[in-house]
Amino acid sequence: MASAMADDAATGGFAERLGARAVSADDGRATVRFDATDEHLNPAGTLHGGVLATLVDTAMGLLAPSQGPAASLRVVGGDGVL
Repeated sequence: MASAMADDAATGGFAERLGARAVSADDGRATVRFDATDEHLNPAGTLHGGVLATLVDTAMGLLAPSQGPAASLRVVGGDGVL
């Protein structure tokens, strides 16, 4: 996959409806941009698990074609690793 994507490239599907945008995907890393708002929070005031799962799924979907069976995942949020 190309090392750089068009600025704020559409991710498609449900992730795009949430406002997620693909930034880059290459060399075992993917960056998906997402600005959480109050509508994305659960009753406890944290990011809803379904939103987080969608972001992880989107990042993995961007990487999967180029990584093969040995791919791994590290999720990083604004305050560090989640």
